[in-house]
Order: sequence, then structure tokens, then C-alpha cells
Amino acid sequence: MLSAVREPLAVLNSERRVVYCNEACEAWLGVSAEELVGNECHYHAGDPGQAVDVALSCLCPPPEVFEGRRVTARVPCPREDESEPRRAEFTPLWDDTRNIGALVWLREPDGTTADQVWDEAESRELHEQLQQLRQQMSGTYRLAHIIGNSPAMRRVREQVRLAIQATTRVVVVGDNGSGREHVARTIHYGNDSAAAGPLVPLSCSLLDPELLQATVTAFARRCAETNPRRPGALLLLDVDALPPETQTELAGFLTLPTFRLHTIATAQASLTQLADAGSFDPQLAMLLSVLEIALPPLDQRRDDVPLLAQHFLEELNAESPRQLSGFTSEALDALFEYPWPGNLDELRSFVRESAERCSGTRIGLADLPKRIHLAMSAANRPPRPEQPIKLDEVLAEVEAELIRRALRRTSNNKAKAARLLGISRPRLLRRIEQLGIT
Repeated sequence: MLSAVREPLAVLNSERRVVYCNEACEAWLGVSAEELVGNECHYHAGDPGQAVDVALSCLCPPPEVFEGRRVTARVPCPREDESEPRRAEFTPLWDDTRNIGALVWLREPDGTTADQVWDEAESRELHEQLQQLRQQMSGTYRLAHIIGNSPAMRRVREQVRLAIQATTRVVVVGDNGSGREHVARTIHYGNDSAAAGPLVPLSCSLLDPELLQATVTAFARRCAETNPRRPGALLLLDVDALPPETQTELAGFLTLPTFRLHTIATAQASLTQLADAGSFDPQLAMLLSVLEIALPPLDQRRDDVPLLAQHFLEELNAESPRQLSGFTSEALDALFEYPWPGNLDELRSFVRESAERCSGTRIGLADLPKRIHLAMSAANRPPRPEQPIKLDEVLAEVEAELIRRALRRTSNNKAKAARLLGISRPRLLRRIEQLGIT
């Protein structure tokens, strides 16, 4: 009966494993039923480098389906020919009082959206955006984890594509937690990690000239022996922390005609700006900064926060049997308003902590870490405006109090009080009158 259905159709059991996939589904996904049946689906966008992984992510219903809710959503085609997205109908299957699985029916689009059928439309839209974003980047370059639709991040992805194509020396600049090392490794491995040469990460703050020379010499010899299709690379982590004498040694290496190693560096600040300020070797800054990629802090691209939060949540889905569909609107609003001093690393940590606390299928406001709530509370209580200090009034009050104490100690004897204060009697009398002391 199911095989007679002309539209793509699949059946999952209660453990989210594919138990049936018709021929139309195989054709639309571009993956055979033999590769799909028996595999567990996870509610995440899928790794664009793995066809089966992407296909399984297309078939995975939102977690609410296994609680008995019917959901309709858009699913983009995972094939490279960019077929039109399908309208997926996820229907729970029940046996008496327990869930036994879900029916996935990938129907021709008819204008129905998740907004019209599913209350949690915002989470589903973020999931769909991740699927589309990853599939758009799954062709030539593996940029699937450089997430964001802000203009700054679109520019970063274009620069990364250029760096992969040109194999030029590049420095990735950004605050701590902004993902500098991940971007640097993406540049090196490009679209084919098997073809990339070896990559050696070096913590620049620990390098002295002798250690640098020994490491680079040994690595260059190793690369010459293996002869990879793409050159080996030095990953210079925090190159702006490189000691001055080591900067000179590295510049010497890079200017050798026989030096064939690629260099990818990370830094917290622009090397050319540091050189202009006199705190970095100008020649080395020029050699390393053929292309500079600046990663914006998360606080400057807050529109990307919901998508990034969904991305980190779906990463957890991919590695855990427990599946969460997304965030409530209140939780997303709180994440949007938070200043994110720790950038991506802090957001990833917050999502993991929130997922551990969450008892439902979506992370709510109460599940967010305490720091989020403290920040919200502080935002709702703006600091009091500073009151100006009227110095003359303060000094007059201090002087009046000292005169009163002197008069009490001398039983109101003006002459003795003046001597105690170190001033003349006439001056004391004038100040008593001027300050209104009784």
C-alpha cells in the first residue's frame, strides 16, 4: 500500500530509526533505502559532507511529533540539483496509548507553512534556515559551521572562500571566544580534508627562537617527504603574543625563497595596526596579513544569536539520544538581549547548560543560566543618575562640625576654641556668624 504512493514517504519507529522508505523518497533524497533503513534520525541540520546524514536529518520529525502532535514543515531538497523544497507532514503513529513511531510524507508544496500548523513556528524556521544555509555551502566549500546571516558574517564566508581558493597567507582577527581557530582550520582543510597537507598548531606565546626554528625545520622536512596535494600549514595561534625576538626569527623564515609552508594566523587585534603602534614587527605583519579576516563580536551581530543558538542545540541533538526542537520566544528574546562578553564559546556553553535543565522539548526562559536572569534584572533596574558633589557645601558642613566640637570641648569659651582650632578669635567669631552656628 505504501509503495503505491507516488510522493516521497518514510516510516520511523519510536527510536527515530528508519524502518521504511519508498522509491520516490529514495529518488528525492538521492540516497538508497538500504543506506537509510536502520539508521537513527537526529533533529539537526545534517553534515553537508555526508549525504546519508543530510537525508536522515530531512526525515527526522520535530520531537513534539513523538509526543502525539502532528507537524507540517518545509524541508529543502538535499540533492545538489536544488529541487524545490517539499511540504513535510509528520504524523505520529500510536498503538493504543503509546507512540510507536512517525509517518513522514514529503508532499508537493502548496503554500502551507509551519506557521499555519505548528505553534512553535520560530524554532522550526530556525531549523529550516540552518538546513538551507548548510546545503548552500555544501557544494564547493565546507563552511557549514560558520553560521550567520548578518552582513558581517556573509563577508567573512566570502573571505574564507577566497582564502581557500588562493591558499594565501591569512590572519583571522577576533575577540576571545569568537571562533578564530575554527575559521583558520576551515581555511586549511577547505572542501577536501583528504587532500590537505598536515597542519601544525603553534601556541605563539610559548615560542622562543630556538623552539620555533626546530619546529618549523622539522615540519618543513616532513611536508617535503609526504608531498601532499595542498601544502602543509603552520597554524600560528595568538600570533600577536609572539615574543619580539621570535617575531624576527619567523620573519626570516617567511622571506626564504625555499620556504613553501602555508601560514594561517589568529590574533586578537589587527597586526598592521599593532605594527603602526610599534608593538609588532612591521615586516612580519605585512608577511602574515596578505588577507585579514575580521570576526565580529557576537554583541555586534545579535540578529545571528537565535540561529547560532539553534545550531548549538542541534549539535547536541546529533550526539545525544534526547532531542530538543528549539527555544521559546521568551528564551530567544533573553538570549538576544544578553551582551555576550564570551562570544560564541559563552553561547555554546549556555545552550548546553540550558539543555541539561530543560524538561520539555523546547528550552524556556526558566531553563536559561542564572547569568541571563541577572543580566535581565540589571537591565530592568537602570543605575541611578549620579548626583553632583557641591564641594563648597560639603566643606562648610565639615567646618561647622569641627567648630561645634571645639566649642563643646571648651564649654563655649571662644578664645580657647580658637586656639584649639589653630585660628584667631576674630576669625572664629566671623565663621560662627557666617555658618549660622548657635
